[in-house]
Amino acid sequence: MGLATPGSAGDPPAHLEIGSELWWLNMDQRGGIWINAREKRGDETAGAQPPSDSASPAPGNVLAAVRLLLKETKTGGLAAPVERLAGELGKSVDELLGALVSSGLRVPEKTREKPAFAEHAGQIFWLNLNGKGELWLNAKASKYSSADDGDQDGNCLLYTSRCV
Repeated sequence: MGLATPGSAGDPPAHLEIGSELWWLNMDQRGGIWINAREKRGDETAGAQPPSDSASPAPGNVLAAVRLLLKETKTGGLAAPVERLAGELGKSVDELLGALVSSGLRVPEKTREKPAFAEHAGQIFWLNLNGKGELWLNAKASKYSSADDGDQDGNCLLYTSRCV
């Protein structure tokens, strides 16, 4: 994603601009890493920008990247139109679809087609066409994932000031 891990608790954060938000990591005094995000203010920009590799990212990386851009739905899942995601990532729709397909997803040909699912970080992802013919990326917690919020000792691995 391009987020820089701080070397110590006092290091200033390196902001990353994703869509209309600024994201950054910081370290607390106990060494815990926190991921933070907030809406940009006015004409504010970040010093760091997302990586602009034209090569397709590794499958887990694209799902992690787009996960941050999905919005919560009324049913508790997450979703966003692929066209909007591509624009926010600075990629063409074809580039993004290529990366999503390499992650195991399949572009449906019709609205009620059964999707192909890809699992990443305890969530399942899939593509669907809505009634207007728009292609959407969806995600929700996997029922079958062994991933949880902690390591084997029950220690928290990721702190967040916002639902990520």
